[in-house]
Amino acid sequence: MKLTPWFPGTVTPVRPGVYERRIWPGSRLLYYAYWTGKRWGVACTDKEHAKDLAYMASSHQTCSWRGVLKGKS
Repeated sequence: MKLTPWFPGTVTPVRPGVYERRIWPGSRLLYYAYWTGKRWGVACTDKEHAKDLAYMASSHQTCSWRGVLKGKS
């Protein structure tokens, strides 16, 4: 699985979905959160829970994030 580079929290994803995030730059502590298109959901340890809990807004809206690169099949 290829991942995008890390984006700063001031940049938001183009598409809704689950993304990998970190609390501060360079941190090894990673988590998943769902981007609704308007805000981030709460931090979760796995992708499935991140999508299920997207209705709960995170108090950390400006953490860095990265996504999965879509390849051609």
